[in-house]
Amino acid sequence: MDLLQAAAISYNNLLHKKFHIKAGAKGNLIEFDFIFKPINFFHLAGLHYLDDMKLLGMHTSHQSKELAFKKSLRGELNLEYLGKSAHFAKINERVEWLHRIDAVVSHLSKMYSPKTIVEFDNKNFSFIKPGYTFVED
Repeated sequence: MDLLQAAAISYNNLLHKKFHIKAGAKGNLIEFDFIFKPINFFHLAGLHYLDDMKLLGMHTSHQSKELAFKKSLRGELNLEYLGKSAHFAKINERVEWLHRIDAVVSHLSKMYSPKTIVEFDNKNFSFIKPGYTFVED
């Protein structure tokens, strides 16, 4: 299986689930919610960097971004094709990480927020400016 397809499958396991994270230390509490949507895979995988590839440019429509996810999920869009881009080096590490995203989110939920709430919620979500980055050691 292609690594991009594995990443899409891992991401697909998280679709439309709302995650609520609470993190605190020394009297400071941070809470935030996030949700995974098909169009966000495009950016998480770094496909927006491959602006020299047909239909993968920065100005790709929402519909095309979702189509790129679906094609990745089916294995029709793969790393062999993306590797032809002059900018492929910018995304390789992202794809290597993204294929484990469901496990990473699950691990974070258990390790840092044992009371994390996971709900299916297709209506109540908001876009947030990223202010936090989680990394796996």
